[in-house]
Amino acid sequence: MRWLVVVLLVAGCGQKAKPQPPPAEKEITGVASFAGEWVTDDEMSWSYRLTIKPDGTLLATIDRGKLPRCDREGTLAAGEAARKFKLAMRKNTCEQAIANAGMADFEVASFTGDVLTIVVTTNGVPERRTYTRRPN
Repeated sequence: MRWLVVVLLVAGCGQKAKPQPPPAEKEITGVASFAGEWVTDDEMSWSYRLTIKPDGTLLATIDRGKLPRCDREGTLAAGEAARKFKLAMRKNTCEQAIANAGMADFEVASFTGDVLTIVVTTNGVPERRTYTRRPN
């Protein structure tokens, strides 16, 4: 009986499976590289929907629960590096209190194909958010 316990203990002490490496970063060659429908939420249960079209058209909607929904609409244009863009907003109901909210810096911090992390900086205030590709 003792040898059975020893055998079971040895069998149960096998090596742990090696963790999967993180997904590889995809190359950004322009807006079309990461265009698509993206979604996320946050700790306040706000939901975010981001639509980026290959031509640079951007529509972001934030459902803020009991607060009114807000929208950003604009166009992305190439910036000084492959992952940096300028966002010229035609509509921005999210930062009404910020002067000069019509322009923002838009940076792709990470892109794996199914996960997109962006940093949008308006008047020196960065906002970082990680989205997943919207299921069809």
